[in-house]
Amino acid sequence: MKDALPFILGRMGTTMSEGMRAVAQEQKGIICQENGVYLSAVSLAATKQGLVCIFRRSDQHCATTTDIMITRSGDNGSTWTAPDLLAHADWQNDEAIYVAPELNRLNDGRLALIVDRGVRRYEQEWASLYHWQLPERGMSNYVFWSYDEGLSWDGPHQIDRIGGEPERIHLLSDGSLVYTATQSARRTDERVVSAKPMGSLESYAYYCNVVMASIDGGKSWEQRSVLADDQLYSDVEVGLVELAPGTLMAVSRCGDMGGTMGQPSRMRISVDYGRTWSEPTLLPFYAQRPIPGMLQSGRILITYRNFWGTSGNWAVAFDPRETLPYEPASFIWEEHRCRILDGVMVMTTGESSDPKPERGTYAGTAGAVAFACYPAEDAASRVEIEAELRVLEADIHGCCISVGCWVRFEPGRVCLGDSPEVGFELDTQQWHQYKLVRENSHLSIWVDGTLKLHTFIAGLENRYVHFGNRQSGIAHFQRNHAVSMWKSVSVSVHNRDDASIDWSWHAAQGYPDPFRRERIVCLDRNGSFFHGNSGYGGWTQLGDGTVVVADYTSGSDPVADMPFIRWYKLIEGVDI
Repeated sequence: MKDALPFILGRMGTTMSEGMRAVAQEQKGIICQENGVYLSAVSLAATKQGLVCIFRRSDQHCATTTDIMITRSGDNGSTWTAPDLLAHADWQNDEAIYVAPELNRLNDGRLALIVDRGVRRYEQEWASLYHWQLPERGMSNYVFWSYDEGLSWDGPHQIDRIGGEPERIHLLSDGSLVYTATQSARRTDERVVSAKPMGSLESYAYYCNVVMASIDGGKSWEQRSVLADDQLYSDVEVGLVELAPGTLMAVSRCGDMGGTMGQPSRMRISVDYGRTWSEPTLLPFYAQRPIPGMLQSGRILITYRNFWGTSGNWAVAFDPRETLPYEPASFIWEEHRCRILDGVMVMTTGESSDPKPERGTYAGTAGAVAFACYPAEDAASRVEIEAELRVLEADIHGCCISVGCWVRFEPGRVCLGDSPEVGFELDTQQWHQYKLVRENSHLSIWVDGTLKLHTFIAGLENRYVHFGNRQSGIAHFQRNHAVSMWKSVSVSVHNRDDASIDWSWHAAQGYPDPFRRERIVCLDRNGSFFHGNSGYGGWTQLGDGTVVVADYTSGSDPVADMPFIRWYKLIEGVDI
C-alpha cells in the first residue's frame, strides 16, 4: 500500500509526522470566517464561471436561525467573494430552519441545491434527526435550481415530505435524477442492550435510507428503492457515485448511537440505476457525511467527517475494484503516544503535553490512544479478545479492554472496570497472554492458559469492543494515564444478525491501523473535540487534475471560537 494515495501531500506538524498523511499548511486557506458565527454544512461545484461554494450560516450547531450562503472563486479556490444570502429561515419568523444544504453540478450544466428544512416552533426545540423526520414533525426536502452557473436561483421547491439530510442530486446516464434520503422508521426489534438507544424503546426510531428519483427533469419525484433498512446499523447520510452506466456505489454512515459504538461505513452496489442493491460490505474508514465521486483516473475519492475516531475532516481514495481490508478505528491525537519500538507497540497516554483550556474538562482526550472494533450486537453476542501485553503504569481508564464488558488492567491487579471489587491480583508488569470471553452473561479471563476469573456480569454488559484507553461519553477521555506495551491482539465478535468480525494483529506487522496511516489524508483535525464542529464538506476536480475541497473546521488548535470554512488543494498523482 505504500505510496498508494493519488496525492502529493505535505505533513502537518511534529505530532503528525510519524502518523497519517496530512495536507500541508500551504495547501489550505480560508473561504469565510466570522467571529461568533457558526459556519458549517459546506458543498462545492465547478462551473464555467469558476467555483461555487454553498454553506450554512447560523448561531450554533443546533441552530435557531439559518442562512444559506453562496460565495464564488474565479481563481480555482485561492480567493473568494464576500458571501451572498440565498435563503433564510429561523424559528421566530418561519418556525423552521435549514439543516444541511448539498450542491452538485449536473452533466446538463444545471446546478442543483438540495436542503432539508425542519420545523422548529420554539427556541429550545431541537429534535434528534430520527424524531425530526417522523411525519408528524413536518420535515421535508427542498431544491433550488440554477441555469446560469449559480448567478440566479429558482426555488425553493418542496420535493418530498420526509427530509433528513439528503445527499446531492445526481443526473445518471439514463437521464434520471436521483438523491438518497434518510428516513425514520419505528423500531420493532424488542431486544434491549445495556447501551440503550437514545429515547425509550417505545419512541425509538432508527434510520433507513431510500433512493428518490425523477424522470421528468426534477418536476416530480418518487421513491425508486429502499437502499438500506437495517435496525441494527441504521444507515444514514448515504453518498452516491455512478461508477459506470447503471452501476452505482453507495457509501453510508452508521446511525446506530450516532456511530459511537465503532461501526465503520458500509458500501453497497447497484447495477440497475439504484433499483436494487447488494448486501453491504464494511469499509476501513468511519465516515459521517461521505461525499464520494470519481476522479479523472477512475478512482473514487471520498471526503468525510471521521467518527468514531480522531475527530476532524478526512479524505480517502481507492480503486473501486479493490478489496478493502477491515481494521479497527483509532483515536490518536498525538501520534507519538503510540509507537512501534523493538517489535512492541508502546502506548504512553494521559493528560496532553499541550493541554487546551477550551477543550473543557476533557484534557485527557488529547493524550488518548484507543482502538474500536465492530461492536457486539447486544448482550447475547459472543465476544472474545486475546492480547499479549504488560502494564507499567495505569490510572483507572488507562489500560482497558472491553469484550462487551470493561476490564481494567493496573500494575498488580486485573478487575472489572465497572465493578472493581471483582478481580484478581497479578504482576501485570510482566508479559502475559490474556484471553477474555464474554458469553451468556458471564465473563471469563484466562492468563497464560490458566482460568483466573469466571463471573456473572448481568447488568454490566455493553456493546463496546475496544482496547487501550477507556472513553467516557462521546469519545472523551479522563483519568487515562498509562504506560502499556502490546505484542498482539486478536478480536472475534459473533453477532446473530449484525456483522461479525475475526481480526488479528501482531506488532511485527506494524500498527493495528495501517490503512489509516497509509491511505487516508487528514485535511484538518478538530481541536474542539466536539465532533459536530467539523466535517460536512464537498469537493470537485479541476481540469488540470487539482482537487479542491471545501469544508468547515475549528482548526487543530482550535484556532477559532466557532467553526469556519476552509479550502484545501490536492493534486491527483499517477504512482498508485
